[in-house]
Amino acid sequence: LAELEDDGFLTHPHTSAGRVPTQSGYRYYVNHLMHEIKLLADEKKRILHEYHQGVSEIEELLRKTSEVLSQETKYPSIISIDGREDKVFCHGMSFVAGYPEFHNIKRIYHILQILEAKERLLGLINRDLEKKIKIYIGDEVGCADMEDCSLVISKFGRKNGRTGRLALLGPTRMDYEKVISTLEYFSEMIDEMVESGHL
Repeated sequence: LAELEDDGFLTHPHTSAGRVPTQSGYRYYVNHLMHEIKLLADEKKRILHEYHQGVSEIEELLRKTSEVLSQETKYPSIISIDGREDKVFCHGMSFVAGYPEFHNIKRIYHILQILEAKERLLGLINRDLEKKIKIYIGDEVGCADMEDCSLVISKFGRKNGRTGRLALLGPTRMDYEKVISTLEYFSEMIDEMVESGHL
């Protein structure tokens, strides 16, 4: 543990407190230690059950997806449609108040303000993505008052059709494997529904 702390992967904030990962520690974990997992079959069934009534419009699908994403992960979800600045779907913003990292009311207020401002949200999640999924940890998010947050973004859609972004915001200690697996599942499901002509 002392070596990890010397290397900048762990920090010891208080004398009586245990060691906790730094932003560099979480980045190392995401880059080198995390192996790909898939959602368990029963979780997939539960998610699909949420869609049992079916959807006929892309906007309704994304609204529902935002709701289920947040329910499944317990993190705020953000979904946008490329080229439609008026269409941003958010759910689960109240989860922010439950994270111990954000015990300061002023801090919670600032984060909720950002989540409610469509232009700022779009600026955060519509950055160029080189891969299907991009993870921003701490200062990488590029937004004041979000130094203890992580933002995970996934693309959906094809170039010749509807495209957009799915994103989840949480503390830096978020369950990255669960978040990435869930975002991959939903982006693939949206792609399949669009390609099959169900939307």
